[in-house]
Amino acid sequence: MRDIFRVAKKTIYDTGNAISKGGIIFVILYIVAKVLFNFLNNIAGKIPIAGFFVIYLLEIFQYSLYARGLNDVTLTDKISTSNFFVNFGSYFYNIMNTYFVIYVLRIVLGMFAHNYILRYSYTPNYMLTVAFIVEHILFSAIFEAVYIDHVGGIAAFKQNFKFLKENYLPWFILNTPYLLMQYILTLYPMDIINENLLLSAGVLVIPPFYLIFRGKMYLYLSTTNKRRRAFENEFEKINKTRTK
Repeated sequence: MRDIFRVAKKTIYDTGNAISKGGIIFVILYIVAKVLFNFLNNIAGKIPIAGFFVIYLLEIFQYSLYARGLNDVTLTDKISTSNFFVNFGSYFYNIMNTYFVIYVLRIVLGMFAHNYILRYSYTPNYMLTVAFIVEHILFSAIFEAVYIDHVGGIAAFKQNFKFLKENYLPWFILNTPYLLMQYILTLYPMDIINENLLLSAGVLVIPPFYLIFRGKMYLYLSTTNKRRRAFENEFEKINKTRTK
């Protein structure tokens, strides 16, 4: 538990520092992009046959924007607006290769759900739970692996599993609030959530702050180990004792 507290303390400090220095620009970018892409997705959803593919490309572009901004915020605590679209294509390419696999899994689960609805007239919650576990538990760190480690496709999945194997305890415990929110969004459609102004505002505003938090935590965990973090903590204690 001491290691988890160390990770939490360090991540909260780094997140606050990033937001105060320029991370708030990412928060604004996220909210504006979210509203815009929700509008575009509603239009694309009305396109017959090709609508699903258009939604897929819009989502990839949306994730690429977030990845580009989060890379700057995670590594430098600010967003460089002058060269924001420099190397943007590499983010788009890596995310497209990575999330194509996730999209295929969504389609397969969607087909099972559709057949179930035709047969029993409702969607079973366990199917939604399976979809959540696959995307948000098994692939929990894949987005951070893409934009921090600059990998895509199979390499991103390998990095995701390697990271989770080494850091599953602090990662999942400190991500619990975010995972609970994502699970609620999995169970309830946005139409129901939008009926409550407070819930819809929370769904829009909270995620960008938590994405910065996740990025900082991933960077810290992936560049340290438990022994090194314990050593850093003891070193800080000695320095504080000397300065008193």
